[in-house]
Amino acid sequence: TARLLKHAGMITTCAESREFLAVLADNKKLPKYDFCFLTLPQEKSLERAAFLNLLERLNLKKIIILYSGAKPLAQYNRFSTKVSKQIALPLTLSKLRSLSSLEPRNNRLNPIQRKLQQLPELSILAVDDVPINLKLLVTFLKNSKINLTTVNSGLEAIEQCKTTEYDLILMDIQMPGMDGVQTTRHIRKIPINMGTPVIALTAHAFNEERQHFLDSGLDDFLPKPIDLESLIALIELWCNTPQENPISTPKEVSLDITTMETMDWELAIKRANYNEDAARHLLDSFANMLPAMIADIHNSRQKRLLTSVQDDIHKLHGACCCTSVPRLQRLCFEIETQFKTNKLDELEQNLDALSEEALRVVSDIRLWQSQNIE
Repeated sequence: TARLLKHAGMITTCAESREFLAVLADNKKLPKYDFCFLTLPQEKSLERAAFLNLLERLNLKKIIILYSGAKPLAQYNRFSTKVSKQIALPLTLSKLRSLSSLEPRNNRLNPIQRKLQQLPELSILAVDDVPINLKLLVTFLKNSKINLTTVNSGLEAIEQCKTTEYDLILMDIQMPGMDGVQTTRHIRKIPINMGTPVIALTAHAFNEERQHFLDSGLDDFLPKPIDLESLIALIELWCNTPQENPISTPKEVSLDITTMETMDWELAIKRANYNEDAARHLLDSFANMLPAMIADIHNSRQKRLLTSVQDDIHKLHGACCCTSVPRLQRLCFEIETQFKTNKLDELEQNLDALSEEALRVVSDIRLWQSQNIE
């Protein structure tokens, strides 16, 4: 709770026992607190009256009760006029924002969000055949001055480029019909966008493939999962904005699949630019689309259409990069590596593991949603 309050910009004092709370109550030199967040879990219901009695001795402006089970003040009516709000556990950022006095302020933005807001007015086109990938980019850039246009095919991108001049184009490479390289070649023939920087986006590529993209007319490469820091740095680089405070390179993470979680809520928030509602929406969208994607892989596998399996895995890998399913994402990476290195000995085993993990992902997301309904 303290970490969450600090993230919201609060200076916090933690009282982890009734005895320490009593010490605070007796210390007349302490400042007047703006808020007291008091946790009253169901398993400690016998201690609730003692805690509430102590609150009367504290110098408090607003008291927020965090509880599990039934609302506690139903049993202690005499305190109801002194409590500003009762919030069911777990405490989340969106619940904090429901308190009118906790509206986000610019000086509480983290450095990356502040950097995002400082980007100039730009027009960017994003091309990807997977809707959730485009949703992530919309989430990343919605609090900036950037005008983002999204399309889901190479043909649509070409039509957009005929009528609109863009400052930057983010181009998914592997798309059905016309891929990113072919689309870029057509865009290079359109006068108003022939010099627009085109950035290759793909979830998995070896160094030789990256060089192939650059040799094919693309200007740069941004790997999936797209990191907001890297995206901002790339926009600054290609759109010639000042770089007084360069953003540091993202830290490397462990690639050991045995240590990875099925669903990582903190990672979901990070990938959604610390927007909790957007993170929930992306997780829900992913859980809705995952069964159909796994069914496509299974059907192609049954028919021994290995090229289709590879294409389906690549698409799933890209979708995994938009949210927070580390183990499933890593399995996609390993299967793509098998295809690209033509080492298919363990392909069947990994595809089985992929199907099992996908079931766990949907189950974990639905369970998490049921436990976090506000």
